[in-house]
Amino acid sequence: MIGQLKKTWHKNIPELLEILKGNFPGFVTQRKAKPALPSVPVFVFHSVEPEHFEAQLRYLKNNNYKTVNADELEELAKGGLKKGNEIALTFDDATWSFWVYAYPLLVKYNFQAILFAIPGIVPDIKRYNANLRDYWEERCKLEELQQRAEKLPLCTWDELVEMHRSGHVDIQSHSLNHARVPISDVVIDFLHPAFDTDFYGNVNIPLSSLDDKSHPERALCLGAPVFQNVSRMACRPMYMAHPKLIDSLKKYVTDQGNEQFFRKKDWKNLLHQILKSCRDKYQGTFENQAQAESEVIREFSASKELLESKLDGKSVKHFCYPWFQGSARSDELAGRCGYHTVHYGFCTPDMQDDSNGGSSIIQIKRISEDFLFRLPGNGRKSLLFIWLRRLTGFKSRLKESAVR
Repeated sequence: MIGQLKKTWHKNIPELLEILKGNFPGFVTQRKAKPALPSVPVFVFHSVEPEHFEAQLRYLKNNNYKTVNADELEELAKGGLKKGNEIALTFDDATWSFWVYAYPLLVKYNFQAILFAIPGIVPDIKRYNANLRDYWEERCKLEELQQRAEKLPLCTWDELVEMHRSGHVDIQSHSLNHARVPISDVVIDFLHPAFDTDFYGNVNIPLSSLDDKSHPERALCLGAPVFQNVSRMACRPMYMAHPKLIDSLKKYVTDQGNEQFFRKKDWKNLLHQILKSCRDKYQGTFENQAQAESEVIREFSASKELLESKLDGKSVKHFCYPWFQGSARSDELAGRCGYHTVHYGFCTPDMQDDSNGGSSIIQIKRISEDFLFRLPGNGRKSLLFIWLRRLTGFKSRLKESAVR
């Protein structure tokens, strides 16, 4: 529940502040939006709810909007000729709901989307998984589609290949592994049974000195310390705790009954005591800046190469930062690795507004798909409607967390 509150705070408060300051795109904040949009709105999605997404696509179709791919978006961002009705739909992570719900609906309404995939963790499973198309043709039930979430949370390579060949999905890079790295010896938590690992790949668990950086397991090692951390792609040197420090904490938890240990009210204080007793004996080290940059370059390059090798005829030139966390130096390295654009969130604090380290790369600001219904057109929704829908969704997630 605490994790849900933090996520909601980090997502909603910065956007609300930017809206109050008048920094958001005019079509979002204006009571009567101007029909002609001065720039291309870029919307970001993660998971997809089929009924809501179809309503969004219907709204776009009824109001004559045109979706663009990543290359077209780049040209428009450079000042290319705009007809006034172009928008971009971007999706992060390539999770199951894109194949199951978004892709069939994009085909149905003849729209394009930009899908940022994480090739280092894409499952290579040779089996067909049903989607909405199968439901429409009565080959499966709607409840069966939802079950995919637990069984296979990411799109498979076969699914990515089919979507790429369709022409409706422009697949680009979201890094190789979507990794987080510790950046100091400050412990902010310990891995425990209720730790929010995220629903795919344990991506919320930062890399440790026990991980292979190129193929991280990010295992839920109960008792292991969680240090202050950021995205690997922020280009910050990684702090590497001594392996014996981590092992000492893990062993203590194992000796205390593993999951049963965390039923104690003071479990966190007990782990801090073990940590304190081991720190002087087992001291950690840091990467230097050159090593950090080498790892970032590997993430940029390897993800690009892997996607291009798997998707016939694909040219990967566009990158989306995991957790929207990049840096001026990261932008520069992205350009050196062959990327033309980098995608952030609209309110990303690390994004450089005036300069990105001398790089010629184009920064793309994206806003939440919640605001799509604020585009000019018949059936446009109020800001109040959008915030109330967010609040309803938050209450629903809290209820699900309480049940679990």
